[in-house]
Amino acid sequence: IAGSALVKLPQILKIHRAGSVAGISHASVLFEFVATLVNVSYFLPLGYPFSTWGENAFLLAQNSALYILHAHMSGGLRASFLLEASAACASGYVLYRRLVPDFVLPAAACGALGLRRCTVSCEELAGTLPMLLGLVGRLPQIAQ
Repeated sequence: IAGSALVKLPQILKIHRAGSVAGISHASVLFEFVATLVNVSYFLPLGYPFSTWGENAFLLAQNSALYILHAHMSGGLRASFLLEASAACASGYVLYRRLVPDFVLPAAACGALGLRRCTVSCEELAGTLPMLLGLVGRLPQIAQ
């Protein structure tokens, strides 16, 4: 946990000193922020010891700071930032409270993915979503 408590700090400090977020994709920052938010929303209600998922809480704090810093330095904390942040927090709350009903994937998608069952629960969604968001979040940074 100790290592994750500081992993983003050098990047945050470098951005703050430079006064610029040039070269950093907004989409990547947003996806990483949402991914860690969802990750904490997944683990928190499960009751696991903090030592098993606590690094995600520290990453969430750092990714939140990075997201706010990026928004501030790329045009200010405009309505679009407030909308994104509100949607992210609402998503985290919905997943934390497990409010998404189970849903069924189309049979073709299940077959293509090699799944044995096509029903996905909110807990499964919350557990899988951070990985998918993390992967998708890297693409804009690579393309930039």
